[in-house]
Amino acid sequence: MEKYRYSIAGPTPDIPLFKGAFNVGEYSIENTRVYGQNFAVQFMNPIFNKWMGKQEQPHDIHIHITGHSRGAVSAGESVKLIRQKAEEYEKSHIGADGFADRVKFKMILRDPVPGLFTSWFHGTNDLRKVPNLDTTLFCSMAQEHTNMAFPLQNVRGAKRIIIGTTEHGMELGSIDTSQMLQEGDGKSHLSGFYDSETGEYFRGSGLTEIPDGVYIADDKYNLIRVTSYSQLGKVIGAVYDGKSQQGRVKNIHKMVRNWFLDNELQMSFVNEEEWEKAAEKNKQVEDRILASDNKRLKDIQRQLKYVRGLKDNNQVTYATIVAENKKLIEECRKYMKKTNIPTSEGDSTYRMNLVSDLISYTMRENNQYAKEMGAPENELDQKIKAHKDRLERKTGALDRKYASEQRRLERDMSILQYMTDTVALCDKTIDVLKNTGKGYWNSTEYKNFLGKLKDGLNLGPKTSVNEFLTYLKDLEEVSAEYEKWHDQGFGPLTDDGKIRNNFSKEFKKYGDEIRKCIESKSKYIGDKNAPINEIIREREQRITSLKDMGAKNPAPEPEKKVVRKNSNISKTEVNKKGKTETKKKGKTEIKIKK
Repeated sequence: MEKYRYSIAGPTPDIPLFKGAFNVGEYSIENTRVYGQNFAVQFMNPIFNKWMGKQEQPHDIHIHITGHSRGAVSAGESVKLIRQKAEEYEKSHIGADGFADRVKFKMILRDPVPGLFTSWFHGTNDLRKVPNLDTTLFCSMAQEHTNMAFPLQNVRGAKRIIIGTTEHGMELGSIDTSQMLQEGDGKSHLSGFYDSETGEYFRGSGLTEIPDGVYIADDKYNLIRVTSYSQLGKVIGAVYDGKSQQGRVKNIHKMVRNWFLDNELQMSFVNEEEWEKAAEKNKQVEDRILASDNKRLKDIQRQLKYVRGLKDNNQVTYATIVAENKKLIEECRKYMKKTNIPTSEGDSTYRMNLVSDLISYTMRENNQYAKEMGAPENELDQKIKAHKDRLERKTGALDRKYASEQRRLERDMSILQYMTDTVALCDKTIDVLKNTGKGYWNSTEYKNFLGKLKDGLNLGPKTSVNEFLTYLKDLEEVSAEYEKWHDQGFGPLTDDGKIRNNFSKEFKKYGDEIRKCIESKSKYIGDKNAPINEIIREREQRITSLKDMGAKNPAPEPEKKVVRKNSNISKTEVNKKGKTETKKKGKTEIKIKK
């Protein structure tokens, strides 16, 4: 075996303060892609000539290309030119049929960024038409440069997409410190990626051996598999935490959506319990899709009803269900393809997430049916199962899982407690407000504020996390609107006006603070559209199951309480006669359990 390696510099013109800012010079994208092609041709043509002269039997030629930033854009262009040159050789030489297909490509693209102006020509790259190409794309959710100058390229056709949290430099030179304590090793290895599902470790060119799929990589390079497009928005939302998202996020959405349009999930369910839980959750997704009156869903609804009917018929074979499931997947893909990415907030996002979840479950279900029909268990399932078994055999693993579920149950129950506290707070405030402004005209802003407080009385165990978050956001907005129109100029002149204004200010803060707290606490809740009492019940069932398996009962961590105080707000109380009293130097306290 002969092995060669070439390194080609990127576009870094020596312009003070603007080094690397423009795609110009000897190593521009346009020039670099041709250099890559020429180097590869220097390999291929002599080998092809030997095959033509019968000096050597045809064999596979492996070309591995790795690029970063504009170099990644150049790499993506080079592979097309190399394939083109191989095809040209076939056409110009009689008896060279099949030579081009002997050339196998593996490519790693790290944060491909075409740069200012160049993005007009290289803003997208579709690699699906390049045969024998295995591409790994690694990009960051955010970068330190402005998006206008360094927009992320939209790449389609990668077999695996890794979305990380590093800066644009990708920490290419960082050292894997986990190797430092091993004798004779020291700092000899660069950092790699740990697949949290299979327990495998990948570094360097080994990234191309990661199972196909979409992954999120945390700051420790742990890979978490994304099994549905719907999960992406939740992850990015948590990373940005309400702050303005960079433009590259749009391309990440498109690339992940397109991966699920172009590829199949190569996994099923590790065991019957996992399949049962997934099926139960998917039934809720199906029910919501069928209940929608959106006309764009009618083809999905029609096929979904048909598939449900087949599953209810005990005489229908697995093969028939798999075939109709594939038709359902295609209908879902048509919907996702026509939907703008990322979707607008609200109902469109809700429907898109439902459809993407249905696609992912149906893919996994088909793989499961294949196993039921006698197909061998796929390699990824075997690796995941083996890793889970290793983790469960570790000392204290069951206790740690039990403790984790206990903490999550406490968070789930605290969300319900927030709802209960909000109901009580709204009820008490309404009782106070009904004694204000009697006989006077009430403004639209006050009616909206009071109406939203009354809506709060409907919160309870059957309320979902998303419904609670929406309510808190609406409460914050109507409170802010009241304050906007009644706290300007001279402000409220009467005691009743001051009471109303003080409550609007307090509820504006309350809505903002509690909403952020709920978003944090519900981070690990899979279905935020399910009633909170269902989520609590499922969590309690898991804890009972773990306890039956022999997990110990560790003492729960003490609950922390935070009390928010605002000395500028008057304390309003209701006296025994039902009249309001305002103590101007008092304090309003709202207790928030965290």
